[in-house]
Amino acid sequence: MHVRLHPPHYRFDPAELRAAFARGLKAFILCNPSNPSGRVFTLEEILQIAALAEEFDTFVITDEVYEHIVFPPHRHLYFATLPGMRDRTLSCSSLSKTFSITGWRIGYLQSTPRIVAQARKVHDFLTIGAAAPLQRRS
Repeated sequence: MHVRLHPPHYRFDPAELRAAFARGLKAFILCNPSNPSGRVFTLEEILQIAALAEEFDTFVITDEVYEHIVFPPHRHLYFATLPGMRDRTLSCSSLSKTFSITGWRIGYLQSTPRIVAQARKVHDFLTIGAAAPLQRRS
């Protein structure tokens, strides 16, 4: 389910956000700072997301690629640093945007050892095998 950010200030509706979590999400993807709008969520907004993640036992996958490209008065806050969120957050970022090497696609995932171990399994299975459409059938 997609939770829309409503123009002109690109804020989410708390009721729509709650409805998304209530549908049984296993993971919620949070892009902060957001591209292409440049929206940086406030502490109050990310605390609302954190409270729902805890209430509904949901993992949060953060896309924080633009973490260093934020202009005053805005300030980026790392979701995993919020109380109780360390053990349920997978933080994704990239060296490519920060260091202007966009064609290289160098990224990373940061989380607890338990979560990283599971993410490595997923990565391994996605990269070591040939895609089904490319396999010859006999």
